[in-house]
Amino acid sequence: MANLKKQWICEHYYNPAQLNLRDADHLFGIPRLCGYEWNHISSGFAIDCSKRGARQRALFKYTISGAGELTVNGKTSRIEAGTAFLLAGQLNENSCSYRIAPGADHWEFLFLSFDKPGAISIAKSILRENGGNIFHPEHALGDAWHLFEIFKTGEIQDKYAVSSLGYDFFMHLAGDAATGGNDLLHRVEAYCFQHLGEQVTVEDLANYCGYSRWHFAKAFHQIAGMPPSKFIMEQKLTSALHILQHEALTVKEIAGRCGFDDPGHFGRRFKQRFGVTPANFEQITGHERIKH
Repeated sequence: MANLKKQWICEHYYNPAQLNLRDADHLFGIPRLCGYEWNHISSGFAIDCSKRGARQRALFKYTISGAGELTVNGKTSRIEAGTAFLLAGQLNENSCSYRIAPGADHWEFLFLSFDKPGAISIAKSILRENGGNIFHPEHALGDAWHLFEIFKTGEIQDKYAVSSLGYDFFMHLAGDAATGGNDLLHRVEAYCFQHLGEQVTVEDLANYCGYSRWHFAKAFHQIAGMPPSKFIMEQKLTSALHILQHEALTVKEIAGRCGFDDPGHFGRRFKQRFGVTPANFEQITGHERIKH
C-alpha cells in the first residue's frame, strides 16, 4: 500500500462537526479523531503517552500490516496484523507507550479516538470484561472503517446516526471479545506448537495473548476446561506421541524436541498420560520405527 522509500503516510480526520458538539455528551459515539497511518521503521515512530497531556480519551488502534508493540504498566504485547489494542482514561497516568515492534519493518494501522465521557466509560467497562488491552476484532472492524470513511468525506449528514454507529462499534468490540474463545484457544495451540522445544510458561502465553496472567488463566480455563499449565503439557505429550509413531528418533531426541530437559521426566509424564513408557511403546503397539 505504501512505497517503502517513504518513511510514513498519515491521514488524520477530526470530527467535522466538532464545533457543534462541544456540549453534546449524549452524542458520545462520535469519535474526536479517525486516522490511518503507515510508518516505516526508519521514521522512528514511537509514542510515550506520559508526554501526551492529561486529556481523557479512549483509543482504538488496529494493525493492518506489519506489527506494533504496546506497553502498559510494564507489560508488553506485540500487536500483529489482525490484532488491535484499546486504551481508556487519562493515558498519561497509565505508564503506556506504543511503537513499531522490534523486528518489524513497518506498522500500518487504523485508529479511532473518542473523548466524550460516555465513550470512555464504555471502553473502560469493555477493558474490565476483556481482562486486557488486546482484541481480535471482527464485527467491530467494519464499524471502525465506516467511521473512518465518514470522517474522510469531511461531512456528517446525520450526527445521531454517526453516534449510533460509534456505539455499535463499542458493542461489537465487546461482543468480539466475549466470543473470542476459539480464537484464544487457536492462538495458544499455535504458540505451543511453534515453541514445542522450549519451556513454555503460563506467563509466556498470557503475554503473547495480551492478558494479565490471572485473567488469562481464568479465561483459558473457562474455554478449554483445564488450566493452561495442563494444556501445555498435553500439547507436548500428544506431539511426542505423534513423533513416536511417525519418526525414527530416540526417546532422548523426542524428549528434547518436545521441551523436556530430562528424558526420565519425559518418560514418567508419558506413562502417566498414555499408560506406557515411550521405550515400551513399540512393543505394545507394534510400531518399530523408534530407536532406543
